Amino acid sequence: MAELEVTAEEDADLNRQGKPAVNKLKKLPLLTEVLSKKQLQQEFIDHGVLTLLKNWLEPLPDGSLPNINIRAAILRILTDIDVVEWKGDIFAIGVTEKDMTKDDNKRFENSLLKNLDTKLGGHLSEASSEEDFTGKPGQSMVLRVPGHGAKRIGFIGLGKSAANAYAFRNFCEAIAAAAKNAQASNVGTSNESKLNIASTIASGTVLGTYEDNKFKSDSNKLGLKSVDILGFGTGPQLDKKLKYAEDVSSAVIFGKELLNSPANVLTRATKIASTYNDVFSSTILNAEQCKEVKMRSYLGVAAASENPPHFIHLCYKPPSGPIKAKLSSVVIEAQLLLIIDSASLSIYND
Repeated sequence: MAELEVTAEEDADLNRQGKPAVNKLKKLPLLTEVLSKKQLQQEFIDHGVLTLLKNWLEPLPDGSLPNINIRAAILRILTDIDVVEWKGDIFAIGVTEKDMTKDDNKRFENSLLKNLDTKLGGHLSEASSEEDFTGKPGQSMVLRVPGHGAKRIGFIGLGKSAANAYAFRNFCEAIAAAAKNAQASNVGTSNESKLNIASTIASGTVLGTYEDNKFKSDSNKLGLKSVDILGFGTGPQLDKKLKYAEDVSSAVIFGKELLNSPANVLTRATKIASTYNDVFSSTILNAEQCKEVKMRSYLGVAAASENPPHFIHLCYKPPSGPIKAKLSSVVIEAQLLLIIDSASLSIYND
C-alpha cells in the first residue's frame, strides 16, 4: 500500500517537471493483483485503499487525466470492493453536494455511489430523490439494506466540500444522532486517511454521543458501544491523535457538566485546583471579601438568593517554558453556586 501511495506522488512530481508520468502505469499490474484478493479487501479498506484509489484517479497538476487504462482498471476494482459488507448496525458515508449529482439517466456520476446504488438495486438513487437528499450540511438519510453486512446505510451531507475539520466534526455528530435514533450499538464509517482529521472525527463522535443524564430520573441512554473508522490503519501517530481527541472531549464534557450542576452539588473548583495543582490555582471569595474589593453589583445580584455568595476564580498557567500565546482563563461566577438564573461563564485573557 505504501509503495502504491508513493507512486501517485511521483507521477505528480514528474508532471510538474514536464516529464511523462508513467509510474502509475508501470505499477498498475501490482495494484490490480493486490486488490483482487477478495479475502483481504476489508483489511485494505481499513488501511485507506479508497483514498489511494481516489489519488490515482485525480487529474495531474497540469489538469490532464490519468491514462485510460488506469481509470478503467480502477473502476473495475471499485466494482469488486463492497464497503457495505462491513458487519454492524449502521455504515455511515459522508457525501458532498457534488457527489450527489446525477447524469441524464438519473444515475450517480460519482463512481462509488454508482457502484453502491447498483448493489442496492437503485434504492439509493430512488430514496435520495424522494427525500430530496442533496448532500447539504445538516441533511441525513438512513436506508435499511437487508441481506448485507450492514443493517443500515446512513448518508450524511457534508455540503460543498469535505476539506475542513468543521465538516468532519458535524459529520460525526450526525452519525451519533443517527445511531441514537436507530438504537444502534455499533457504527462504521470510511473517510480519507489523513491523520490531521482523525482527532476531529473521534472527538466529534464522542461529543455527539454525549448526553448529561446525571440529574434525569428517566433518560434515553444511547446504546452505541463502538465506532469503526475505516481508512486510518494503525500506528503511534494515530494513537497520539486519538489520545488528543480523548483529552479534548473529556474536558469539553467536564465543562458541560460543570455548567449543568446545581448549586448544592457544585464543589468542583477546589477539586480541579487540588488535582491539577501544577497548572491550576483557585481563589474563592466570600461575601465580606467581595465587599473589600468593591464588587457591589455582584453582591446586588447575589442578594436575591437565600444562600451566601461565593466568587470562584479558577486560573490556569502553563507548568513551564515561555508563554507563546495567551490562553483564556475561566472565571466561574457566583451564579454557579447561587443558581439565581442558570450558570454563567466569564472568559478573559490573563
